[in-house]
Order: sequence, then structure tokens, then C-alpha cells
Amino acid sequence: MFSSFNNGGRSEVAALFEVRRANQGTVILEAGKRADGLYIPMIGELAVIGPDGEEIGSLKLGRALGRHSMLTQSPSPMTVRATSDVLLLRLSARRFQELVAAHPHMVAHLEELARRPSTPTFSLVPEPRRHSGA
Repeated sequence: MFSSFNNGGRSEVAALFEVRRANQGTVILEAGKRADGLYIPMIGELAVIGPDGEEIGSLKLGRALGRHSMLTQSPSPMTVRATSDVLLLRLSARRFQELVAAHPHMVAHLEELARRPSTPTFSLVPEPRRHSGA
């Protein structure tokens, strides 16, 4: 998301986000409801829940959540729930709309990111080491 801005612009956009904590079990996005902001999970684990209530999979850290709902003003097609305590960055819906109005090129960039499911993601916490059994 930030790559469409120069260094000064990145700092400006990053300052619009607030840091939030969510306890295990907290619903970040709820299917059928519009997102109240754009979320970027930094630490923790998140599960995607389908319309039937079944867990579909987990989400990678660093990937923006709620962008489709925010861009289209439509309800989220999925539920996202914290399966551990989570640290997130949140950009409120109001600030998101202000940002889009000021930087319309960001919309095209976000749409491009949404089309690329293999978009690189990152985590501030290293993956746990796996020990091979001997």
C-alpha cells in the first residue's frame, strides 16, 4: 500500500494510522457489514471465516484488510477473527476517504494489490523455527 508514495508521502500516510490491540476472539471484519476502517495486522494470527461459519484459512501479517469494503462501500464478504492476541494498524474510514480524495492514484494501486494474491507480506516477528524430529 505504501509503495505508491515517495518517502515523505509514506511518512505522512503512516502517521494517519493508529495502533490497536485486539484480544483473541475479536472480530476485525464481519461478513455482511461494511468495514469501519483499513487494518494492517502486524503481530498475531488471524483466521478467515466463510459465510457458513467454517474457517477457510489464515491471513498473512502485513496485508491490508478491509480495502475492498472501503473502496466499494460494500459489506465485507468474509469475517476475520483474531485467533491470538493481535497488534494492528488501523486507518479509520473517514481518514481513508480523505486519503483517497487527496491521492487518487492510491485507489489504482490498492486495486492492483488486491488482484495479486502473492503480494509480498512481512511480519515483525520471525516465523517459529521448526525442529526436525530425530
